[in-house]
Amino acid sequence: MKNSKRWISGAMAAFLMLCAGCGQNSNGADSAAAETEQEQQQEPVVEQVEDVDMTLSFSVYEGDATTKETYEKEGKYTGQLVDGVPDGEGKFTTENSSGIEWYYEGTFTQGAVTGNGVKCWPSGNQKHVGHFVNGELDGNKADRLYNCVRQFTLNLEYSDPVEIPDTAMAVIKSNEDIFPAVDNAAKEKAKAMIDSSIEYKHLVKNIAPYVDKMVYFKNQTVLQVFCDTMWGKPFTYILTADSNYDNYHVVMYDGDIDVFEDDNITFVALPVATSNFDNIGGGITNVVVDVASIIIKN
Repeated sequence: MKNSKRWISGAMAAFLMLCAGCGQNSNGADSAAAETEQEQQQEPVVEQVEDVDMTLSFSVYEGDATTKETYEKEGKYTGQLVDGVPDGEGKFTTENSSGIEWYYEGTFTQGAVTGNGVKCWPSGNQKHVGHFVNGELDGNKADRLYNCVRQFTLNLEYSDPVEIPDTAMAVIKSNEDIFPAVDNAAKEKAKAMIDSSIEYKHLVKNIAPYVDKMVYFKNQTVLQVFCDTMWGKPFTYILTADSNYDNYHVVMYDGDIDVFEDDNITFVALPVATSNFDNIGGGITNVVVDVASIIIKN
């Protein structure tokens, strides 16, 4: 009888252990299935769309404002959506308050106009190029110089808006501290980069070989000077001529500077382009366009 009871007790224990194991396996399988389902539910929904109605937020500088205004724009979006909002490459087309069409094309981030791209007004040859945050240029030095130079020459009706070439942009990006040079260390760095063999005649013949070189010109008379607020900060345009009024420069300075018409200046700069504009009294003035590093009043 005792042996029989021991056999029954052992069988019962084995059965209970088997049941417990089965329960654990079942629960583990259910847990794994639940995790898999949750992971599948969390995967983003990515789709390509074309001309869908969209309202996006923009934070931009209006006119000569020093602070941004935020507003909503209705338009059409073509490009990638992630979970229903623009994310990735796309194009958003809308209109301003006067009914003039413009668009942003480039990178969007989680529903915001944020990334590398271009804002373009095709009807007016106007565009802003670079890295944007919530629809406005983010203010890095290279993008700012590119767009300020282009916008100023567009506003002043040059033959074509001046666009800084890639070679010159690479110099600016590698040496942002000297555009402009505001402390002694930056000024010494800029001076050390001057190629004193470059003369005006070299630049007007073919500027391409020199757009990665720093140049130095002295005793230049200021004919015109304008300072506007662009992207929240001042930017200065200076038209100069040599003593014979034969050679002309447009010197672009990122900031405000104590320079006025009829002043005599010396400057260190990066030449970026040649251009021209129509004179009020007739004829054309050809100019070398430079991005200033150092400007000194003589």
